[in-house]
Amino acid sequence: MSDAPPRQGLLVILDGLGDRPSEALDGRTPLEAAHTPHLNRLVAEGQCGLTDPLLPGVPVDTHVGTSVLLGLAPREAMRLARGPVEATGAGVPLLPGDVALRCNLATLHATPDGLHIRDRRAGRVRDEVPALADTLVGVSLGEGITGSLHPATGHRTILRLTGAGLSDAIGDTDPGSGTEPCMLRPCRPLEESAAAHRTALAVDRFVAIAHERLRTHPLNRAREAAGLLPANGVITRGAGAVAATHNLVQHLGLRAAVLTREATVAGLARLFHFTPIELGGEDGARHAAAAGDELPALVAATEAALQDHDLVFLHIKDPDIFSHDRDPVGKRDVLERIDSALVPLLKPDRVIAVSGDHTTDSRLGRHVGDPVPSLLRVPLGRIDDRTIFGETDAAAGGLGRISSSGLLWSLLDGMGVLPNLRPRDAAYFA
Repeated sequence: MSDAPPRQGLLVILDGLGDRPSEALDGRTPLEAAHTPHLNRLVAEGQCGLTDPLLPGVPVDTHVGTSVLLGLAPREAMRLARGPVEATGAGVPLLPGDVALRCNLATLHATPDGLHIRDRRAGRVRDEVPALADTLVGVSLGEGITGSLHPATGHRTILRLTGAGLSDAIGDTDPGSGTEPCMLRPCRPLEESAAAHRTALAVDRFVAIAHERLRTHPLNRAREAAGLLPANGVITRGAGAVAATHNLVQHLGLRAAVLTREATVAGLARLFHFTPIELGGEDGARHAAAAGDELPALVAATEAALQDHDLVFLHIKDPDIFSHDRDPVGKRDVLERIDSALVPLLKPDRVIAVSGDHTTDSRLGRHVGDPVPSLLRVPLGRIDDRTIFGETDAAAGGLGRISSSGLLWSLLDGMGVLPNLRPRDAAYFA
């Protein structure tokens, strides 16, 4: 066994990195079409491969895919609810018995059949969100239940339900990210218990009250007068309660930091007792130029964090935003900006991995189950014969097709921090 001191580790998480071929890019994916000489250099100095965030072929959300890359055991990631994660990231305090739901402010239209979704993100409303949420704090929902809406990231908000006898065994009112318009679902109990039925009814009451209050709000009238979509309703998903988690990086006693502009990822950092480092503003600006302007600050903060942490996770939301907006060209362009911005971090003595939390198809605008292209550069480590970072080359790379937890294991091994880990502990986190 070597007595060399552990190396620093850097894991760059490019949200929604994987994609499928696009006609707009001559049959290439955005990553394959992008000019990424610095990521290509990392591939040439190390290995690439494909990673499955959870199970092969299974689409996952950001909180699941990212939590595994951050060291959560896959068995726990399967049960991880988005609501409390995002609430933690947004600084919304949750007490035992509370239920948190992840929400969008959306544009809804009332019909005799119910509420229809015109735009699930209300045109990506952002600046007005705090004021709109303020009108929905302390809403009485009957049976001693109170609902409060809190701002999160961009158009996203958190619904916190408080009261006795609540249950997180409830479904989503969000029908999914299909083509709008579509009908908002009623909240359904997922088990035959009085608590689940009571909580589902409370969510439906909140959704109805929110639409009534928001549709006449002066800010929404101003948006409509300006030709913008009103943020006149709430769609909910990811209900959950506070739960303890067990994290591999924490188990190893490593000093870890997470840099992000996204409330969900910041919430994971807090749940895992990492150092959350959030910069002002929001990741995922709609225009590539705006996104590029934010990257130097993220990179500078990452370099600063590496001075006093063993392992740093840098999460960049932008690629996923362009995929959800069905803009493969914009995704290609922002990947090129990311490639250039990362240069100061790519020091030869660091163990560096680059991956994504999931694949997001920029033609469909939604997450899919395809594996994610990933790379690992370990100083004096193995090198394969690949020189390009993209889906096709990754399929033939030396890492093969592994799990996202396997990629983290490989990075930690390259750092030299695993020799004393007991096999039974390794089996738990695998």
